[in-house]
Amino acid sequence: MVVSDDSRLYHLDSLRQFDVVIWNNVTGKSLNAAQQNAFRTFLENGGGFVGIHGAGDSTQEWDWYEQKVIRASFSHHPMEPQFQTGILTREGSHDFHQFNHLPKQWKWEEEWYVFYESPRQKGSTILYTLDETGMVMKGEHEGKWKDKNWGMGKDHPIVWYHSLKKGKAFYTALGHKGIYYSDPHFQQLIVEAIAWAGNFNKQT
Repeated sequence: MVVSDDSRLYHLDSLRQFDVVIWNNVTGKSLNAAQQNAFRTFLENGGGFVGIHGAGDSTQEWDWYEQKVIRASFSHHPMEPQFQTGILTREGSHDFHQFNHLPKQWKWEEEWYVFYESPRQKGSTILYTLDETGMVMKGEHEGKWKDKNWGMGKDHPIVWYHSLKKGKAFYTALGHKGIYYSDPHFQQLIVEAIAWAGNFNKQT
């Protein structure tokens, strides 16, 4: 395993050494054009990708990544309050080796991301959705961003995945706070995601 924030790793000779690339809260325009092309080639030709929380925001300024890898355009997250506890519900998918060990319903605090569209509409398999009942989804803050006074309603995906040509892409909007990574359910989710994306189990 290699842990690095050095974008120079994103060339084909380097990426060929890896089965899965994990973007843990990677935000902003992180790669230049050549590095973007190398990453795209890696993923479309059989590489795996796991994106966590901030990796799905709108700051990458990269249409292919947003439309093909994440498959959902980030709009906002609630600001008042920024963090809320909600209920996640697992949908019926069996692509993960230990799928039945993941909780069917999951109480979780998070900075909840709101997207303009559901990745379900683009063919992604949804693993968890958020029940917005009783929650504040508007992104307005101190009178600003009044156009963000909305949520996703009954279909608010939080965890999803899909194939991308020969590769695989997984994304979870969970994971804002460092303390979340000590939660055993969250740890299991990420382990299962890596195993799926890297073809490390015999069921996929």
